[in-house]
Amino acid sequence: MTKDKDFFDISNESDIYNVVAKFLIELIENEYDINNFLETERRKNIDFYSKKFEEASSIQDYDDKIKFLDKFYKDVKNKDLFNKLCFLIAFDLKQKNSSMYITSYNHIVLNEFYTDKIEIYPIFERRIRHLKTYNISLSSLFQNLSYFYKPGIKLKVKNIYFPKNIIEENNSIFKVGFMPFSSNYHLKFSKNQKDGKTILTPIIENNYFTNEQREYFLSELSYLINQKVDLIICPETLPDLLISDGLIEEVNNLVNKANTILFGPSTYIKINEEQFTNRAILLNRTLGENVIIEKVFPYREQADIFNPRGYENIVIGNTITVIHIENFGSILLLICSDFFQPDIGKIIKMLNIDAVAIASATSSYNLFDNEHANVLSENRLLFQCNLCSLCFKNDNKKMKIPPINFYSNNVTNDMKKHFMCLNNKCNYCKKHFIIKVKINDEFKGIIEVGEENE
Repeated sequence: MTKDKDFFDISNESDIYNVVAKFLIELIENEYDINNFLETERRKNIDFYSKKFEEASSIQDYDDKIKFLDKFYKDVKNKDLFNKLCFLIAFDLKQKNSSMYITSYNHIVLNEFYTDKIEIYPIFERRIRHLKTYNISLSSLFQNLSYFYKPGIKLKVKNIYFPKNIIEENNSIFKVGFMPFSSNYHLKFSKNQKDGKTILTPIIENNYFTNEQREYFLSELSYLINQKVDLIICPETLPDLLISDGLIEEVNNLVNKANTILFGPSTYIKINEEQFTNRAILLNRTLGENVIIEKVFPYREQADIFNPRGYENIVIGNTITVIHIENFGSILLLICSDFFQPDIGKIIKMLNIDAVAIASATSSYNLFDNEHANVLSENRLLFQCNLCSLCFKNDNKKMKIPPINFYSNNVTNDMKKHFMCLNNKCNYCKKHFIIKVKINDEFKGIIEVGEENE
């Protein structure tokens, strides 16, 4: 750890974020009455702790600073919850001008300890504004820090931050591009019975892009990048970009020419003779590497998700990925049935997610019928990119559902008609799928269907 003049890294045992985490857990688990706090004379206490932080910053000798801070923290530790909350607010206010304020693109959690219960993150500049009821809560008192209190939630969260230059500060439009694609040959499963359940195991005959698919994928990607699309979403269960000869290099070369963020496509990867994983990739020139995103909740064959008739035979991951784009907001990246994972709705609310992007392969269009759909009614956005070949009726002559799905409070079925395919069968059409999201300071979840979709 580096020694920082703002004392954020003073030691593993007494690091400030671990102290913050511990105090937050105490306040939450003791159900501290925030209304009582608001009715008290708290300004003097906050000012007192703010001056303590200033005093610590003025100490030049590193060892002396640690001694001062250790005593400071121990004094607060022995005080009541009211004082601990004043301490937290004073620390939060100090973060505004901190030199530590989001300096890396992959900043997972600020605290090292107590992460099984709580994770602390910085709040970045976002231009999305939710239309929601602003209930007074503990989290509403903080301006520069956010937290994820997660007892009982087994999923981990990987946060990836993108800087301001990804989205121009004066730009009022965020463009989302979709690459629905077709992959009929790739979606084959063997069915076996185990304990009364149907086990669906993918059959991978060829995990490489054909020449036709390769040409189409690169052509569409190039078009969307030239249209200055900010986020591109691909579907689930395509061939593997990473093993198709030289394809990932060509894709990276295109992505690196722009600020575009590419999510997907996902693919099945064979782990051993009996097991697979389903994973997608995330690409952007600022990342320096291909970020892997694993499916965390397997497809379940109808019935109750807790007692399905059958399920997808994959080894699931335990980490979901959230990208934070300054000047836009936070986007949760999911692979198809991940949206039905029981904790996802809680996570969307607790992390104040602005939008959900889903790579899918499904013939169903009922994402909004599940128990998490209510979180989207608070003016959050949803973008879903599906596999074209699953959007047709069984006779394959008429499209049953659009290959992309999107949601905000202003979206109508007429808007979605722009995205219906007119072909008799899927043949790698050149129909471009781009939607625009207004991101001005009065943002109200407005999606526009642009002329690119005509």
